[in-house]
Amino acid sequence: MAHRTYEWQGLYLAAVLETDPQQMTIRLHAACAALDERVLHLDWTGGDFQEELRALRDAATGLQILRTEIARRLTESSQGTS
Repeated sequence: MAHRTYEWQGLYLAAVLETDPQQMTIRLHAACAALDERVLHLDWTGGDFQEELRALRDAATGLQILRTEIARRLTESSQGTS
């Protein structure tokens, strides 16, 4: 079964692939907003939303991991460790 590509995935990928610490938080917020917006406009009455909902859940998990990693790095840098 072929996987679909969704509009919000570009922002998600930009967030998880970002290497510039100054841009990570910006991209993280943009991706989270895109996911939230998509969930609000998902057609819950149609039968064709399950695959995208699964992708949204997976992406949300990935963004949570990224958020945790950013927080860890900020804590380490404020403590002077790496």
